[in-house]
Amino acid sequence: MADPVKPTVTPAPTAAVVTPEEAKRQAEQANKSRDDARQAADKRLDEEAKARHEANVEAGRRQAEGKPTPTQRENDLAKLGLLDHDEKEDDGSGPEIMPGGLRRDISAEDAAKYRTRDVTKK
Repeated sequence: MADPVKPTVTPAPTAAVVTPEEAKRQAEQANKSRDDARQAADKRLDEEAKARHEANVEAGRRQAEGKPTPTQRENDLAKLGLLDHDEKEDDGSGPEIMPGGLRRDISAEDAAKYRTRDVTKK
């Protein structure tokens, strides 16, 4: 007859005794960490707000200096069929700048990374 398996008993972990001074030190350290994180977040938000403000001021300046595109003259020439699309007047706004890297160029290779179902006539 086989010996019955005796259950092994593992002792319960003993709770660490924390002195009041140690508890106070841990609380102060947690508060300091929280304050440091708050200061870092405030600094980052201030920098982002400053950058956003500067971008808005620059965009407003460019828009104020520019003129409407297309101009009324270009619309009139297009209506008569006399406007070549490559010969438009410069609107004076300068190059388009997209802050924060919001622009993404897409190539045909990107589209080829996934397959679509072919539709064929039967």
